[in-house]
Amino acid sequence: MKQQILNWAIVVATTLLISCNNAATTASGGATDSTQATSVGEALPLPALNPQEEVVFENDNVRIVERETIETDEGVSNTLSMQPKNTSYKAFSIEGTVLAFEGVVGKAVLASEGTGTVRTLWVYDLTTGKELAQIDSFHDSGIQVENDHQFSFYRYDDAYPQVYWNQEKGVWGQRNKVPAELQNADLENAKKEMKENLFHGLTLMAQQKISVDTQTGKVTPLNNYKWSYIE
Repeated sequence: MKQQILNWAIVVATTLLISCNNAATTASGGATDSTQATSVGEALPLPALNPQEEVVFENDNVRIVERETIETDEGVSNTLSMQPKNTSYKAFSIEGTVLAFEGVVGKAVLASEGTGTVRTLWVYDLTTGKELAQIDSFHDSGIQVENDHQFSFYRYDDAYPQVYWNQEKGVWGQRNKVPAELQNADLENAKKEMKENLFHGLTLMAQQKISVDTQTGKVTPLNNYKWSYIE
């Protein structure tokens, strides 16, 4: 009788152990599948392109399309359309007065607005459609990608140090105060580059480097300047 009870206890304990292990395995597997589905997202079909649309960027996650420029009594406008390839990205559009696609940094899209060399820079999150930053006085001299969530550029501002060519005197003068630390080799090199194209009033500006974090939307001016010709 004791042996039968012992055998029965062993069977019950073994059954409970197997049941617990199976439950743990199922729960673990379910969590992994859920995480993978959330991070990758389900695939989405792309809409057909219209003849007036141009693809300006495309990767495994999103296609960005520039739509035709429209002229109305209120002015000129165009649109950048974000077309996701999976559910982890957001479908949305940016509309403005002469928008230009500037690039993609990590999960953010960069677009500038304006008709001149000095424009407004917009930064949007591609996964949410949320505006991350609006930066005035963006100069279209180029964007440098630092890593998968940071980029930088040199900003234009009339308050920045400037020098100009005085044709009558044949010398460079200061339009505003130029700190001693910016009267440097970079300024001399910029003057040499313009030597063959001098005209009265030609101006060089010490543009400041700006760093932008696309995860936080933080815009940080750096103690870094570059002398460049401005119109």
